[in-house]
Amino acid sequence: MLFWLMIFLLSSAGVIGGGISLERVTEEWAERSGVTKEWAGFLILSIVTSTPEFATAISGAVNNYPDLVIGDILGGNFFNIVVFSLFSFLWYDLFRCINKRVTYELIAWNIAFNIILIFALYFRMNLFPVFLLYPFVAMRVFERSGDKTSFEGDNGGRRLKYYFIFAITLVIGSGYFLIVSGAQLSELMNLSNTFIGTLFVAIVTSAPELSTSFTALLRKAHGLCVGNVLGSNVLNFFILPIAAFFFKDPMVKVSSQAHMLTAMGLLISSLLLFVSLSFAFKKIRLFPVLIYLMVISLLGKGV
Repeated sequence: MLFWLMIFLLSSAGVIGGGISLERVTEEWAERSGVTKEWAGFLILSIVTSTPEFATAISGAVNNYPDLVIGDILGGNFFNIVVFSLFSFLWYDLFRCINKRVTYELIAWNIAFNIILIFALYFRMNLFPVFLLYPFVAMRVFERSGDKTSFEGDNGGRRLKYYFIFAITLVIGSGYFLIVSGAQLSELMNLSNTFIGTLFVAIVTSAPELSTSFTALLRKAHGLCVGNVLGSNVLNFFILPIAAFFFKDPMVKVSSQAHMLTAMGLLISSLLLFVSLSFAFKKIRLFPVLIYLMVISLLGKGV
């Protein structure tokens, strides 16, 4: 167990370090190419930082662990919303420095996809193909702004490319070992797949989003934080139909109904975040944290 704990800690450091590097190069790229930071956060950060969720989902589907797959996606999205709410509470100027139209639409799509998943789980219907609308959502929400700057023949641009490749390699490589070590530690703790997926694996695979978003806020790149966290949540729903392709039966028909608890908690937290943004109710932003702790506690008791 000590060996896997050491691998877990080293991998965590790699994910955090890679996330910091990735945030910095993405911010500079956005300024050079003339795109909004929300769009850059979605285009680069959310895709790269969602790699652990994608790897875990495919692995879980291939190895016949549907509860691990759904629990990871739902738990990861729930954790992201909670962290984002907490960040917006601590950094009160977060909502005043972002593109509110993009933020509203991202939260709305999160809520819409979450409702679809609740219907799928409750009625045991395979509605996962609906999440294939993700490319349409991406084109609908994000748009370029300003003039583009070509990197051809630009030493600074070439440096960005190398730095970006290094950061991606570090995040993906560390994320892989983070998943492996996290799974090993979870098995040694003898926890259920639903609980493991919703809490342990979800937090582990959300580590890249957490590190990059936190770094973005420290550097006052608020748009990158929004595009990364909320964009990753929408992207994670898109992972479900891909993972289902590798599973022999519809996952919703054999998965645990306990996921309904997580899905409802995520929906309520997303709605509270929407209300908080609309009416500037700062104290509401702590409610998702309490809801998350309550859901995890109930799942831990086997509810």
